[in-house]
Amino acid sequence: MTSGGNTSEFLSPATSATMAASKALPAIIVLGVLAIYLALPTQNYYWDGIGFAQNIEDASEISPSLIHPNHLIYTVAGYVEYRLVHALGSDARALTILRIANSILSAAAAYVMFEILIGCFGSTYIAAVLAVVFAFSATWWRFSTDANAYIPAVLFLLLAFRTLLPGRPSRPIVAALWHSFAMLVHQLSILFYPLAVAGLWQQTAGLSLRCRVTLLIQYSAITFLVTGSAYLGAYSWIERTVEAGGSSHIGLLRWITSHSSDSSFTWDLGRNLLLSVRGHVRLFLGGRVSWSVRQWPYFSAVMIVILLALLAACIYRLMKLRKTKQSADSGTRTRPDGILILVAIWIVCYAVFLFFWLPGNTFYRLFYLPPLVLLGGALWRRQQSTRQPVYAAALLAGMMAVANFTFAIFPNSRLESNPPLEFARRLDHFWRAGTLVYYGSFNTDDWTIRYFHPETTWRKFELSTGGAPQAPQMTAAGEAWLDTTALDMLFSTADGLQWLAGHTPEKVRVELVNDRNRIVFQKVALRMR
Repeated sequence: MTSGGNTSEFLSPATSATMAASKALPAIIVLGVLAIYLALPTQNYYWDGIGFAQNIEDASEISPSLIHPNHLIYTVAGYVEYRLVHALGSDARALTILRIANSILSAAAAYVMFEILIGCFGSTYIAAVLAVVFAFSATWWRFSTDANAYIPAVLFLLLAFRTLLPGRPSRPIVAALWHSFAMLVHQLSILFYPLAVAGLWQQTAGLSLRCRVTLLIQYSAITFLVTGSAYLGAYSWIERTVEAGGSSHIGLLRWITSHSSDSSFTWDLGRNLLLSVRGHVRLFLGGRVSWSVRQWPYFSAVMIVILLALLAACIYRLMKLRKTKQSADSGTRTRPDGILILVAIWIVCYAVFLFFWLPGNTFYRLFYLPPLVLLGGALWRRQQSTRQPVYAAALLAGMMAVANFTFAIFPNSRLESNPPLEFARRLDHFWRAGTLVYYGSFNTDDWTIRYFHPETTWRKFELSTGGAPQAPQMTAAGEAWLDTTALDMLFSTADGLQWLAGHTPEKVRVELVNDRNRIVFQKVALRMR
């Protein structure tokens, strides 16, 4: 009997093929996820992403204009990506580069999620199904094809969490760095901290109390120093730049905690509860069913038939499962109780905060999508009754993915899903290089229209003390355009109405006005000065 030989030579061809397929599965999932993301880029852009892209293209170098306290380094990193891509000879726009980068990072997050699931539950089947649930859940899938700071932030949190799993050697420095990167990409990542403390405490259960506390202090010190130094440096840089222009200082804490005027805590418990329930449903299932069916009836009909077929197959498999003999499913995995504690802390920290802070913003819930998936895995693992999978869970995951594709992702990949963008395309017939556009307040519709018309120049429209418009500049042709907000300013005063009546001889007006949108552009003729 020979020892120390290659054990693979004693495996049957079928067993070897199964092992090879199992090893290749993560790569297959990641490449498949990435291919689907890249094949279906959204047209229904998140307005924040438009703002990021515009800031990047407006900047001639890394400057304070790229710094925002809520996502400190995201736009700076995007600017570096943009310059690198252009240095390679591409003329891709910043929005496209940010979107593709997010798709790649999201696919990487699916890979990390698969690894975590394998480590937690020791089942390739469970890991594959839940990695698909994670990758193709409605809100994650939608933002994976757009420009935003949430995808890279969650990826960094997943990398930090992987180092904090029970049974792994404690690596507080590595975990702290990943967590710090997440916080520098988006501030909401700070709520991960209690989980990190609990994870390190579990990992160091065999050490003395002094050693455990020392490791916690080490983790906390690194995260504080990395993030604190970055924020202090950025704040000092901005203040030096602002001071040169003669403005007064603002406090560091006030700057770090700054937010838009419409963002605040809300204490209407009933409304918050409804919004939270709705947000959790939309996190996994999204889209506008009735609109999609009206817009693409034949496509929707085919996909609904596929959904019904998957549902029938799922019901059949579940009925078969009830008749299967009960038996325990073994597998090497970490302690489920330890995982459940970490998952519970992760969910509670975010769910409680977001119950009161902008509970209607489903995309903030992406920060605790991973533990929700892991919680589902833990409950599934505890109730799993057979050694051989019956594939009901895979069918359910497939139904979710097909539904999201049909009613959310495919519609969002079409121009019709974004009326302001579709309207911007209409303006191609009226605007040319050098067109001058005036606005009263630069709203999110203006963000989209300006970004997709980079040949235009936008300026602030002002009224004098008496209500008459200040003499604006004009193009060489003696004309300009006024947006909705500038027109509203003119309509609010008699002098403004008189001025407008005398400067619109051609009556050229382009508008998108319905129950969801109000976008108007009026051409005005100006005398040369």
